[in-house]
Amino acid sequence: MNESDLMDDLNEAGRIDEVDEADEADQVDEADEIGETGGSDGFEQAEGVNQLNVDIPDDLLYSEDHVWLDTSVSPAVLGITAYAAGQLGDLVYIDLPEPGDQVRAGDEVVELESSKAISHAIMPADGTIRYVNHAAADDPEVVNSDPYGEGWLLKIELDDEDPDLLDGDHYAKLISSGD
Repeated sequence: MNESDLMDDLNEAGRIDEVDEADEADQVDEADEIGETGGSDGFEQAEGVNQLNVDIPDDLLYSEDHVWLDTSVSPAVLGITAYAAGQLGDLVYIDLPEPGDQVRAGDEVVELESSKAISHAIMPADGTIRYVNHAAADDPEVVNSDPYGEGWLLKIELDDEDPDLLDGDHYAKLISSGD
């Protein structure tokens, strides 16, 4: 069913008043800007979609500091979330640590400089850095455009193979609450 058919059906059912196309476009744009994805309009929110409309892959783990960790591979892969990348804005510089560095949970391991701010990726677990993504340091924009793929930052051998981190649903709730 296309949008026009849906509007006709709702109008016939008495659920909406006549709306001209300009008003309808403004309402759609406004809903997109504030991240409305469902709820009181009678439509269910799609599974895996959060209210901020930010990509949150289900197969990764997340820290409250907006770092993701893929523990399904060894060494584990670490990067910043799409939410963090969006909050930082266009990255212009990334300072990576050296392979072989021992890191502890809570360490500031990567410096991220954007047009808005300088921030740090906070290590979510203890381990040893095995690889760094020089391609991301050479072209920081890749972290903004593909934070869960080519924009990874580090590969780390974890001391604890099961770190205490958030799953995708809990991370979505965290960012939806504004933390």
